[in-house]
Amino acid sequence: MKSIYQLTSLLFVFFSFSTSFGAIITVNNNNPSPGQYSDLQLAIDAANAGDTLLIHRSPTSYGNVTLTKRLVLIGEGALPDKAPAGTSTLGNLTLTYNTTTLEHASKSKIIGLAITILYLYEKDATLLNAVDSISISYCKIIGGIIIKNKIINLKVNNTILFKVSGGSLFNCQFNKNLIYSFLAGNTQGQDNIFINNIIFQHLYFMGGIAANNIFYNPLTISFAFSCKNVVFSNNVLYAPSSTSDFSNLTSNGNSSVANQFNVDPMFVNPTPYNILLNYTYTVPANGPFANFHLQVGSPAIGAGTDGNELGLYGGSVPWKDGGIGDSRYRYYPLPNVVPIIKNIIIQNPVLNQGATLNIQINATTQP
Repeated sequence: MKSIYQLTSLLFVFFSFSTSFGAIITVNNNNPSPGQYSDLQLAIDAANAGDTLLIHRSPTSYGNVTLTKRLVLIGEGALPDKAPAGTSTLGNLTLTYNTTTLEHASKSKIIGLAITILYLYEKDATLLNAVDSISISYCKIIGGIIIKNKIINLKVNNTILFKVSGGSLFNCQFNKNLIYSFLAGNTQGQDNIFINNIIFQHLYFMGGIAANNIFYNPLTISFAFSCKNVVFSNNVLYAPSSTSDFSNLTSNGNSSVANQFNVDPMFVNPTPYNILLNYTYTVPANGPFANFHLQVGSPAIGAGTDGNELGLYGGSVPWKDGGIGDSRYRYYPLPNVVPIIKNIIIQNPVLNQGATLNIQINATTQP
């Protein structure tokens, strides 16, 4: 739904961010740049803990950056459906600690960015724990998330990522993500929640619950690769190959409750992960594209622990679709935290000195 925001409304939104997260810093590496900074790392270095960085879309990557303090990074989405084309793209993003001050990037939020690899590294000089309480949403992480050491309270939602690997997870949550491979943990881990995701290869973690997910695996491989002490509940596991192994859902301390094996979830138009990952925004769109809604009659409809459907569109807050006309955008929704500014109209461009300049800002809510 479209709305018209007066300048005061927009300033109120930004002021709200300022009071919640500290100062607002704009970053734009287009030429010429209307941002406060064109170099993202310089902006990060100049920011204070708790500040928010708004990162403009661009045809040029912002490169590799490192966070050693608590910040909020907000991009314009990994595949925004607007011209000029471009994404808020980073190279490798490393969250770690400052070896001099020992300040660390715990409690940072990463929203609406396309990232090559996200590294969650040490929290402090003991080198025993990764940064904790990280929130990641509405991102595309091409090379995946790599965790070093134990990580606590990681939350990832509405994100497409190649893999999660390394480290031990404690009290972590993964909700409504498209994931190719999840291989995290060794002999440790507990109280993790993995719910309403779509997994294209396999899942490996220690301790917790995996519920209401759809495993859509074209390979002859174990879905629940070496999991331990996990309750698998109300999932659909499907692969064209009849040789897929489901036995480890009831071994290694795991338990299986109300799962459906070798049952096609009946997606409207499923697409292999590599194709989904490589979608780019073009005008006009060239479909058909991926559509992970469920067809009428799907065994995943109403099969969740809460009576809702399995996968991305289940739960109390279903995945928020993007542009209806281009389903590629469906899987890269923008963050719902700031309005999208469509245009700015100066209503009285000629005025006397001391007069009031009237500006109308046309914006839209996030899809």
